Amino acid sequence: MRRSGKPVGVATGTTAGGTIRTTVRPPRDNSTDGPPRLSTEVCPRNPGNLCRAGVHADLSTFPVVRRGRVRRAGSCFYPRRRENPLDFAPVVLTGVRVVLTPMEVSHTEGLSEAGRSPEIWPFMPMRVRTGEDMRRLVHEALAALAKGVEIPFVIVDRPSGRIVGSTRLMDLQPAHRGAEIGWTWLAPEVWRTAINTECKYLLLRHCFETLHLIRVTLKTDARNLQSQRAIERIGGVREGVLRHHRIMPDGYLRDSVYYSILAEEWPAVKARLEGWLGAGAATRRA
Repeated sequence: MRRSGKPVGVATGTTAGGTIRTTVRPPRDNSTDGPPRLSTEVCPRNPGNLCRAGVHADLSTFPVVRRGRVRRAGSCFYPRRRENPLDFAPVVLTGVRVVLTPMEVSHTEGLSEAGRSPEIWPFMPMRVRTGEDMRRLVHEALAALAKGVEIPFVIVDRPSGRIVGSTRLMDLQPAHRGAEIGWTWLAPEVWRTAINTECKYLLLRHCFETLHLIRVTLKTDARNLQSQRAIERIGGVREGVLRHHRIMPDGYLRDSVYYSILAEEWPAVKARLEGWLGAGAATRRA
């Protein structure tokens, strides 16, 4: 007879005497009675899901059968959500100082004006010297958008309405709930302002709170010490260096420094960014 309370699974195994079936019941939490609660914590084995409190913790060694379906060892009883919460569609992200707007061909002229300084491009994958170069950059970015592998944005200074740069969500991985923030460049006149900080805040917030990603990657040229310091300052964890990772336009073999921010690290990163941005960090999705 089945007791009420914690859900029951069946572990199977083979011995010299044949197949055995063992009932697996996670221990009752003595502090509560009744059926398992829904935890407010993200399940560590089904990221993005809420999990029945405590159930996943005691199932690390058993393949579990429930209702005719086999769950791998270490999985929790709470089922995966059937809907796909990952919507990598272009979206406008509005902050106090900037608006991140999905890139369009009509932005080419404004991007050309913002990107006219040669100081911007030494560490970037391509050099932009002319309007034709910028048209090619926009064309390639929109081609990546059409393939579903990148989402390019233009960075608009909200008070003036002027385009001041660009950034992208890249390496979109719905199956692994991950993405990369990259291809970020800004006009020199907005360097060392809050604009880049708010861009990162808007993108990270979208990644973790709207898309429910579990990992966001950032990378930079190993020679770009300023970029490395900026990523580390917001809480990016340095993971290592990929040597000779890219051939740059001038033939230089670039080493890339990789960083990441994980979902469980986002609350601390968010608090740090909002502290820097001040009360105006309350942003909205438009």
